[in-house]
Amino acid sequence: MKTAQDTVDPEPVGAAGPRMPAQRHGDEPLVMVKRPPRVTTVDRARFLLQAARGRRVTHVGFAEEGSRSLAQRDGGWMHERLARVSSSLVGIDIEEEGVAQARALGYEVYLADCRVPADIVRQRIPPADLVVAGEVIEHIDSVGPFLDGLHNLAHSATTLIVTTPNAFRLSNFAASLCGIELVHPDHVAWYSWFTLRNVLERHGWKVERFHTYLRPWNSLRAPARGTTRGRMTVGAGRLVFGLERAVAGSVAPFLADGLIAVCRPFPPASGAAPRD
Repeated sequence: MKTAQDTVDPEPVGAAGPRMPAQRHGDEPLVMVKRPPRVTTVDRARFLLQAARGRRVTHVGFAEEGSRSLAQRDGGWMHERLARVSSSLVGIDIEEEGVAQARALGYEVYLADCRVPADIVRQRIPPADLVVAGEVIEHIDSVGPFLDGLHNLAHSATTLIVTTPNAFRLSNFAASLCGIELVHPDHVAWYSWFTLRNVLERHGWKVERFHTYLRPWNSLRAPARGTTRGRMTVGAGRLVFGLERAVAGSVAPFLADGLIAVCRPFPPASGAAPRD
């Protein structure tokens, strides 16, 4: 039996006019209202480290271009932290400088583009128990080939964890009210839980569960010698982030800063199949 949530039925035209039929997508009604799954809000770094503990891990986008120096200075470079808890760790990135620096520090890393299957095959990178693609897909304009390529790093029981900023985080709404957008200059996309699930499952990754995450307090820093206006902006930002933490952590988790999708491979319609 269909309910009001199963289809989207527009309101009547006029008081006594005819009702418009629901739009259809192929043989099914076009459902425009989506109910989000139940989720828990977590600390992103702790979640990834717990998932990686004792497992063979491949870290895609490990170099964290533009923030690596800051992360290393604060002891927060995720690749370094993953190395402490995983049984083995491989890094993959397209940033030549970052790969060279990590290799000089003794990490097993490869200069490769997951969108190009030959890159992974040529490097002979073995399948991992866990593939981490953290804060990567929002930088990629051809996300389909990228997700297809990740199958070359997986076996049938591999877990893929994708993290990305949340399109509907509360701070985005607050920024819009102020006539600005808070966005990394290299980003080309925003994802909601539904669009993220759609693109993952279209490319052979079954989403088993979602989480949301909140950014750490120290991610917004007051400038040491900034202007009064700059300090006020940081103060206002902290107020919004505080509200975001309170609301997302209790009643509305999908207003949190970011999304975490935990996935397993299933045979994609096209592209590489998972390896055993």
